Amino acid sequence: MKPIAASLFALALIVAAGCDVAPPNNGRNDPYSARQYQFTSADLQNETAVGQAVLSRDPSNYLKVQVPIRDTINQDLIIDYQTRYFDASGAVIETKEWHTVTLPANTPYSVQDISTSPAAANFEMIFRYAK
Repeated sequence: MKPIAASLFALALIVAAGCDVAPPNNGRNDPYSARQYQFTSADLQNETAVGQAVLSRDPSNYLKVQVPIRDTINQDLIIDYQTRYFDASGAVIETKEWHTVTLPANTPYSVQDISTSPAAANFEMIFRYAK
């Protein structure tokens, strides 16, 4: 190959390499599905047992939530909980204030909340150690 042809070939390779388009930086899928119960610490999650929520509607069609929760340690546990309500499309329509409760040691207990909108279709409850 002649020096000019070799140079042109090398230049063509460089130009062709520069034509690659980098893929966009897309977000990746979260491998963990959203749950109705969230804990702000793994310790609190390990110190409690949460059962299946009981949902109902009051006469005004507001969503009522009752969540069984039990302290699994041998002492009373003071926690806060907060409820978020979602409409049928999954949009947050209401976030309630934090409530503080004392869970008696190794005893079944329930926390409850009620939406202030008949549009509430689902909920999420967040638990944390009391502040």
